[in-house]
Amino acid sequence: MEMVNTKRTLFWLWVTLALVILFTLLLFNQSHARDDVFYDNLSSREKYVARKMERKYLGADKSSVLRFEGDAEIEEDELIDADVIILKGTLKIDGQVDGTVLAIFGDVELGSTAYVRGDVVSVNGKVWTEDETKIRGDVVVTNVPVEDEDDDVIISRRPYGDQQDRSRDKNWPDDDDEIAWADHNRVDGITLGMQFPRPGWWANKNHNFAIIGKAGYSFASKRWQYQAGIERWTAGDYRFSIGGEFHDLTDTQDRWIICDHENALAAFFLKEDFRDYYNRSGWSVWASQNFSKSTKLTATYHYDDFRNMEKRTNWSLFGKGKHFRENPLALPYGFVQVNGYDAPLTIKSISGTFTIDSRNNMKRPTSGWFINAFGEYAGKELDNLYQFERYIIDIANYFPLSWDEHISARLRVASSRGLLPPMYWYDLGGISTLRGLNHKEMTGDRMVLGNVEYHLRSGDGNFLGVDIILFVDSGLAWFADENMPEYANSYPVDETIQQLAYETRPEDTFEKLSWSSLRTNVGIAIASPDGDFRVNFAKRIDVGGQDVIVTFRLCKPF
Repeated sequence: MEMVNTKRTLFWLWVTLALVILFTLLLFNQSHARDDVFYDNLSSREKYVARKMERKYLGADKSSVLRFEGDAEIEEDELIDADVIILKGTLKIDGQVDGTVLAIFGDVELGSTAYVRGDVVSVNGKVWTEDETKIRGDVVVTNVPVEDEDDDVIISRRPYGDQQDRSRDKNWPDDDDEIAWADHNRVDGITLGMQFPRPGWWANKNHNFAIIGKAGYSFASKRWQYQAGIERWTAGDYRFSIGGEFHDLTDTQDRWIICDHENALAAFFLKEDFRDYYNRSGWSVWASQNFSKSTKLTATYHYDDFRNMEKRTNWSLFGKGKHFRENPLALPYGFVQVNGYDAPLTIKSISGTFTIDSRNNMKRPTSGWFINAFGEYAGKELDNLYQFERYIIDIANYFPLSWDEHISARLRVASSRGLLPPMYWYDLGGISTLRGLNHKEMTGDRMVLGNVEYHLRSGDGNFLGVDIILFVDSGLAWFADENMPEYANSYPVDETIQQLAYETRPEDTFEKLSWSSLRTNVGIAIASPDGDFRVNFAKRIDVGGQDVIVTFRLCKPF
């Protein structure tokens, strides 16, 4: 019976994959049909150059592009929430463009009131700016011969503002080429090693593959960590990729709370480690499909052995008299009590991730959406001791009000079903979550979190020299069944307990939420104009008598 279920699962996976590829081809053909109309009056060589430049500087998604042919103007009171292309003409801009401006065989004139959040690119033309012009991306002037098939030649490239290079392939926004690997935490101490650049770096070097690899030695835990694998993708705008890797690493579920380098610096200098850890060794294979420059679907099979890790060091450069907190058990208590602290728990699972990312900048977005839906299944068919499902949905929007102010909002919802191991429980409280509460003050197998921030760029050119951020956080983490911690920590696991755990559906108990049940805080932050440093002052308001909590950050909370 189990073999039949496995074959049926594989069959439907292949059917789904075939439908995804068919859908992608349809989108590809439709987008090219629309392009043909716009470029009808060009010669064959000019069409080739125009399409190449559009793919290079705007990526694959044509749904949010405003097109002009001949001279055009964006007036001072206009806000264009899209990329802009002008063909054989001059585009005069006095208003705002929340995207990249691309002039093909034409010029761009930017007035003193112009504000462009992306790049400004002119192909076989010129770009004029004034001293007061605001451009968050790059200014690119390129000359492309139309008589032959030679590649384009960059005449000038002027960095302007703190935006990433949007001329790179938007299907791979992560193009980090850092090869040194350094970390510090309370379970490994200092880790030093080397790593290959990430897949975005390989793609932007015109490779159709990426070598995945890192290796380093952790001095406190006295062990090597490593990862090795490869990913290969098809050429073209709608990419299909496959990959595989094997690993033995210290891992955490807390990367959404604090970024790697900030946590390492906090642990190294201040003896503050905001993450909880476990060892994960095994392998995975995956396949992913890009539907556009901002939309991606990934399916992964995981085979992992999980182990507990204990605090191995109390060293930091400063923080004398302080102590790192103990690292909690990642595996169920009953399993550890019977099998020992170092015994591995094997989990085999299938996960899916669907992402829509239209942010104008990954590190400091001021416009666009980020939507990430994640689901993982570790059921009986995969021969798991602890059988569970878990689901996490992140929705963030960045809405510009004017060139110097915007609103950021996030909703994060998580749920589960079955016997969820403690390492996957959802924690709330402290940095990046509810900033007026203590660190990880709440935990459960359900979570709701909402954050809203109002950003005022008062640091742009005035005497204050800082940005002001007002924020509100509200959320709750809880167990749908008060007996769930006992069920999840049981061992041996019998069918009765597993059945009781599965009787609670992922959507259950959410209907009981009310505003009065949520924990809420308000606050104000002072940040550097580049966003690389901020100080938060937060106070809980759903109950009285709470102190103001002050936190220092080097990364955005979301």
